[in-house]
Amino acid sequence: MANPNFDEQKNTSLLFIDNNLVDLRPLQNLAQANGFVAKPDFHMTVIGFKPGRDIDQVLKRLPTSQRANIIEQIKTLLASTDWQFNLKPEYYQVAKDYFFPKTNTNEHRESYIQIMECAGLKTFYAKLNELLATNLEPQFAHITLYTKGSDMETSKGGIAINSQKEFEQLKPKPLTPAT
Repeated sequence: MANPNFDEQKNTSLLFIDNNLVDLRPLQNLAQANGFVAKPDFHMTVIGFKPGRDIDQVLKRLPTSQRANIIEQIKTLLASTDWQFNLKPEYYQVAKDYFFPKTNTNEHRESYIQIMECAGLKTFYAKLNELLATNLEPQFAHITLYTKGSDMETSKGGIAINSQKEFEQLKPKPLTPAT
């Protein structure tokens, strides 16, 4: 299994998932009937944009020489974590509205997601919080299977779900897969 990447510019990390491990068929008819488009590739977000910004704030308070050392320790932690996962037969529809100040535009996005179990995610965050002296919440473990939105191109990015609490705030709608 591959290790997650680490984007040093955004302090984010994705675990890319082999397309052969993902089965789109259970939601395929529902997705097509409702105008959703299958994602071309899949990932689990390990460190999203929100915790990435929090990590950036920690790094900015450190001397330059220490920053590089912490980034290397984060990469080592990513590489040493067991990222085995299990895709659960549990599916939800979530929706979120975004406002982009740079372009002064609004966007509505919807996604069909599948829940994952990944014990390594909680282990990683416990060690990351220890390293950074933070209290970051683990990302909500899921993959996005299908998307749609007011901008079909940007909606392919899916919906950021930064924690279990945020998932619940989105009022997820359970989906029944075809049998």
